[in-house]
Amino acid sequence: MGGAWTQWLSDWFAEHEESLRTRGILGDLRRSPADGRAKSSVVMTLETDDHIAALTVWSSGEAELEYGDVASGLVRQEHRELRTVPDLLDAVASTEEGVR
Repeated sequence: MGGAWTQWLSDWFAEHEESLRTRGILGDLRRSPADGRAKSSVVMTLETDDHIAALTVWSSGEAELEYGDVASGLVRQEHRELRTVPDLLDAVASTEEGVR
């Protein structure tokens, strides 16, 4: 899918940002600079008062998920290789679960 991974996540966030907010989840999306890097990326960050989660997706299909508990300071990380759209949907769902 090449660069489609980053665009798909950007589109998903734009489509769901308001519904996340109505559930008390603040979100942010940041793209890597268009400076000729071999792999572009998008980072989606979701947070509540108690938890923060981030999903980084690279144009290569690599994904890194990070989940943090604000009170304890504990952070979990998970690496995934995206091969299909359901893989990306699962990564997004896991990121949402990380802030509940």
